[in-house]
Amino acid sequence: MTARFQSDCLKLNQLFLVPEYQGMGIGRECMMILIEQARQCNLPIGLRVLKVNPRALTFYQRLGFVCTGETEAHVLMEREL
Repeated sequence: MTARFQSDCLKLNQLFLVPEYQGMGIGRECMMILIEQARQCNLPIGLRVLKVNPRALTFYQRLGFVCTGETEAHVLMEREL
């Protein structure tokens, strides 16, 4: 997982788990740590999801992220505090 603080949000750049570790709660736990860090800094979290990855889109929606726009290849998402 890579993320960076920007002036207006915490930007998640990547979260990848190899298939044999997916579905075990590892990604959710990583995101909960990131969500807590963003909360402590009073910042929303921004990210983008490839449109061809509906599983990731559902994952982030379950964590409270909402669609804020899109590009040709990505859905832009944000999670407010």
